[in-house]
Amino acid sequence: EKGDNAPVPALEITYTRGDDSIKEKVYEDAEDSKARPRLLVSLTSVTALKDLCETEHAKYDKAAETLTRCRTAYYKELCWLRDQMHMAYKTDPAALARRASMLPDELEVYFF
Repeated sequence: EKGDNAPVPALEITYTRGDDSIKEKVYEDAEDSKARPRLLVSLTSVTALKDLCETEHAKYDKAAETLTRCRTAYYKELCWLRDQMHMAYKTDPAALARRASMLPDELEVYFF
């Protein structure tokens, strides 16, 4: 089961680099041991990728928060402008004359 504290299986591999034969102990994910092809990467590379993912996710979170604030501010401004329009139509004599010929739905405009 993922996340438990079961021991990670170790493998001893041998590979050649140039004329040298190198033995090394590596560890495999037991849940992924049958998957092929396989790729051997260093712990440093995995850690660097993890750090990069965390950094990019933080940027995403910040952008999502900014967009949420912009949407909220836009909605508030739109409501304020609509309220101003309604108030103008209630007090301006020329607007009152124009409003008499308008249908109530003509004052409600949504672009989202």
